[in-house]
Amino acid sequence: MTVTIMASFYLGSPNRTRVREGLLQLARRVLNEQNCLRFDIHTGTDDPGQFILFHRWESRRDWQLFLNSDALHAFQDLFEDGVTDLVIKELTPHFVPTAASSVHAR
Repeated sequence: MTVTIMASFYLGSPNRTRVREGLLQLARRVLNEQNCLRFDIHTGTDDPGQFILFHRWESRRDWQLFLNSDALHAFQDLFEDGVTDLVIKELTPHFVPTAASSVHAR
């Protein structure tokens, strides 16, 4: 069963560009090397210091392996200064729409 991870945090302006670039590199690396199905990076429209990440993994085991990966450990160094209010949630999908199952209201 797939698992979705939501991570939310705030970051002070001096580190935003560096962390954003690090997140993009991490996403590319993980999507190419691991069983990560999706890695979305969002920033607040009205607050560019707010970051929300969603990533979906083929299994909980794959998520746990990522937690111990060199890719994540290398990225964590960027988080040392300025990250506040970090929240990480592990979510279990109950319904994931596909193009064939989408329903449009009229």
